[in-house]
Amino acid sequence: MLARLAATLFVLVAVACNGDEPDIEISPIPANLHEFDLTSSAFEEGGPIPEKYSCDGEDVSPPLEWAGVPEGTVELLLTLLDPDVPSGVFTHWTVHSIDPSSPGIPEGGVPEGAVEGLNSFGDAGYEGPCPPPGPAHRYVFTLAALDEPSELSPGATPSAVDASLQLAVATTTLTGSYPG
Repeated sequence: MLARLAATLFVLVAVACNGDEPDIEISPIPANLHEFDLTSSAFEEGGPIPEKYSCDGEDVSPPLEWAGVPEGTVELLLTLLDPDVPSGVFTHWTVHSIDPSSPGIPEGGVPEGAVEGLNSFGDAGYEGPCPPPGPAHRYVFTLAALDEPSELSPGATPSAVDASLQLAVATTTLTGSYPG
């Protein structure tokens, strides 16, 4: 946990000290998209994310469920972003190549055939909430329905995953918070 917090602080201090923009730019998701449902049995929309799913706990991904995936969807893509870091946005998790017939993501795993991309720590996989001391941060899970394959490879960068969001025909979000 301390190593991840130190890495996070290093990134934030490096960005703040040199004045550069972070290397992650978040492209806007196309407007006026059909929405569907994303929920978790671990926390409610806008509620606190339990410690178990953070760097202070087991640091496993929470279970996620969805419904109402639009017809014609060929792939689902998931991101977990913290928009409250001083540098703008921090990516904690990306998952692509999710079969649209899958009902969700199990705790601590991914659906069969799904692929985890890189996060802002530079690692593949989930790394949960781990804000520095201070106010609580928001953590936004975004699930996008794509009508054509993203063609992302294992180890896709957050910016490559973000670019694939432009293929979205529908999106849904689930936001939780975690104290700093």
